[in-house]
Amino acid sequence: KAESLRKAYQRAQQTKDRPHKNMEFSEIQEKIICAFSLAMATRGAPLTKRILIDYVKNLFKKGDNWSGRGWFDGFKNRHADLLSFSAGKGLD
Repeated sequence: KAESLRKAYQRAQQTKDRPHKNMEFSEIQEKIICAFSLAMATRGAPLTKRILIDYVKNLFKKGDNWSGRGWFDGFKNRHADLLSFSAGKGLD
């Protein structure tokens, strides 16, 4: 029992680059994605969900089978304080 307690303590002392176990990318990588999104919005070209997913897919060399839908929902929730997303309106 002391050995498992020691291992649990050692794991807790390690720095974690992914605060959530199910995060696809590290915290630093997600900050890069946020910075890119904000830079594009500042330039007057806000990213759509599809464009952001395609950018991330190419940047981090995800395979063709990676849809990014689940990641995007989590990303949107984790960075709600920085980024806002809204549904686009079609032309009348």
